[in-house]
Amino acid sequence: MRTVLDSPEFAACGPVEQWDLAEYAALLPLPSCEMHKYSRGTLLAIGGSARYPGAAILLARGAARCGAGYVTLAVPEPISQLVQGHIVSIPTLACSSANGVFSASAAREIFGSGIRFDACAVGCGITVSEATKKFVETIVRASAVPLLLDADALTLIAGNTSLMRNRSAQRHVTVLTPHTGEMERLLGETSEEVSIGLSSLSERISAAKTAAQAYGAVVVFKGSKTIIADEKKAVISDFGTPALASAGTGDVLSGMIASLLSQGLEPLEAAALGVCIHGMAGRAAARVRSEMCVVAEDVLEHIGEAVLGIMKDGGRHE
Repeated sequence: MRTVLDSPEFAACGPVEQWDLAEYAALLPLPSCEMHKYSRGTLLAIGGSARYPGAAILLARGAARCGAGYVTLAVPEPISQLVQGHIVSIPTLACSSANGVFSASAAREIFGSGIRFDACAVGCGITVSEATKKFVETIVRASAVPLLLDADALTLIAGNTSLMRNRSAQRHVTVLTPHTGEMERLLGETSEEVSIGLSSLSERISAAKTAAQAYGAVVVFKGSKTIIADEKKAVISDFGTPALASAGTGDVLSGMIASLLSQGLEPLEAAALGVCIHGMAGRAAARVRSEMCVVAEDVLEHIGEAVLGIMKDGGRHE
């Protein structure tokens, strides 16, 4: 069930919803016997650098664990062998690089490689440089499939609303997944202004919707209560846990949402379902490890348990 929240607190925010587990369970793209790996969703994950190879690994593993049938991971050439050793079931594409990061020409290599993909995710661990800026801008322009931008990619497109609105005008789907610091950059505000202006839930909802309108995207504003918003409405997700306040968990979430996009879910629904599964996986990991001791790899290992829990408590028995 999708409940519209009519609290006076949200009066200026437009429609605000909260979904129960039955709603999330109904969205799960469970595979059928007739499916094969390509019909279950193909994803191109792009991430990593010499400094942050782990971000790319977590991105790709999050995507594969959340049901995409075939994930390909593109990384800078210097880390390709290291990365491949950690994801034996996920093929890697080694791309041209400079100083351990993607070169500006790497995007053309990726799109000219013949890789098959229904959705694309980029940004985790790529670092911020002039080369990666051109790299991301090329991907945004060239990709006609649903595209998720996270982490450094958000910094690299911050303020470039014309680039993103042009993508939206072509009816190309984009999902942005900022935390508070990234949101401040997207909105072009100072840290002080954001810390004051985003202190309440209603202010966070307004910020998410403002960013969605400015960039023509679905925005996942991460926090203890994550806000998922498009230009028309917002969904409050209340599945967070302090266990997720750990490096790399956002990379896992990006892979999960991108995976659901590749499996055909609408962008708002893919984002909301990904956030729900991610939160439930974090809670499941905390029951084993404690909230204090969970790391991103633990979240990966509990995604399946989270999906089973959503199915059981949401009344879905397929």
